[in-house]
Amino acid sequence: SWSSSDDGSALSMKVASAIGTHFNQMPASRDYTLYFVNVGPAAKVTLTTAGNTMELRAARHGHAHSKATKTSNSGATWSYDGPTTTLVVTLPAVVTAEGFTLDVGLACPSAGCGAADALLSGLRGAMSYTKKAKATLDEARLCPGESDTETGATQTLAATGSALSHEAITDANAFWTRVAGVPSLLSDAQAELGDMAVDDGASKWRQTRALALLGAAATGLA
Repeated sequence: SWSSSDDGSALSMKVASAIGTHFNQMPASRDYTLYFVNVGPAAKVTLTTAGNTMELRAARHGHAHSKATKTSNSGATWSYDGPTTTLVVTLPAVVTAEGFTLDVGLACPSAGCGAADALLSGLRGAMSYTKKAKATLDEARLCPGESDTETGATQTLAATGSALSHEAITDANAFWTRVAGVPSLLSDAQAELGDMAVDDGASKWRQTRALALLGAAATGLA
């Protein structure tokens, strides 16, 4: 079952224990990876199973476990994928006979948890379009900031997803400040691409395509 608080500050998921003995190949334990899409970073994540509650640790790249460590849920972690604005919870070796409850408290922006949806709306697409725009220019080493220190908004915006992955774990306030600044940064990126001086047809095509991609990014954020 699934539930969320009215103010958007908390999420909860309950997975029931395995019932009955008709399926004799049911594993004694099972790994779970849960994806909470288009939410902000977690402030606290707890797992309750077999009558015990534990707080999950944050991990930059999630939890990579081997057969040697699959003996308990002590390796349970949460991480954040900035490019897809997705909170990822990894639960290794949960005993199927017990089931579990996962509770997630979210780190909200300064304007309150109710503002999170509006801030995140369109962000995933905007970051994707910007990376494609940068890649189009990078193929000919045309991206502003590549050979100067006076521009670089496009490069900064293209790296936003990676920065959010890091800040979701280290500094939630910085995370939300960066998210709130994306529309302004996108406007700067459009301006610097529009100001590019290109002479040959191939470079002009790349400039036009990159601007079109940033336009699509802006439309998604509107």
